[in-house]
Amino acid sequence: MKYEIIEHSNSKHIYIVKIYETTFIKKKKELEYIFLPLLEVSNRNIILDFRNIEDVSEEVLGYLLILKSQIIDIDSTLIILVKDNSHLKSKLIKIGLYKIISICTSIEECVQKIKWENPLIAEKIKLKFSPHLKFIPAIRNFIGNIAKIKQFDQKTINRIKTIADELCTNAVEHGNWDNTYEDTIRLTLLLSSKKIEFFVHNKITTIKEAKTIQEYIKNASPEQLLNINSNSIRGRGLTIVKMLSDKINVKTLEDRTIIRVVKYKEKEGG
Repeated sequence: MKYEIIEHSNSKHIYIVKIYETTFIKKKKELEYIFLPLLEVSNRNIILDFRNIEDVSEEVLGYLLILKSQIIDIDSTLIILVKDNSHLKSKLIKIGLYKIISICTSIEECVQKIKWENPLIAEKIKLKFSPHLKFIPAIRNFIGNIAKIKQFDQKTINRIKTIADELCTNAVEHGNWDNTYEDTIRLTLLLSSKKIEFFVHNKITTIKEAKTIQEYIKNASPEQLLNINSNSIRGRGLTIVKMLSDKINVKTLEDRTIIRVVKYKEKEGG
């Protein structure tokens, strides 16, 4: 059995194992030979290209289940690539293998699946919106839906939506906007199956103002967080964000602040 291992050109740590010159894989040792060296290094996500394969034996199916477990143990992901409407695809779906190993019909779909499934790979989403409060509900719900797809628990999803709401509202209400076409709030999300990170770019009036915000976020005590009034620096928005998030910090640029917030998925049983 001829094969080739190709590193994906646009994505690090993703490898395509392409099988040639055979249509039926009977023995598991044919795949074991290929995968033994790949399993020696962590974070090697595998797309097993079966588009030339018409069928596999029950022995090979059993090995694929073992392989999936081994790949998870090295913080990696296994995806099977098949032809659409093929006999092999129908067989894998009929026996329920798709419930354990994702099955895709294009390289692009495989790469997207890996980015969603692997906790070490964060998916980046960039949003821009005008500094108006009317856009915030749609942004909040969009982020909540993404967190749901990432299988965050409902309690954490509610907190993520609140964090998004308060960060965006804070940027709209306290940014130094001059109502020009170029005025946009930039929100970047890094999403993995373990955490979500927010990066909010907000225009400021002075460097001194930004430094004040930094000190407030860094030094506010629990008592100050509970007793702060709505007229305090940035009001209740950043107060709520700090209470609900796991990490928060501010980076100061010449004309902007970048507020970074991290929220981890709740541990099971926690």
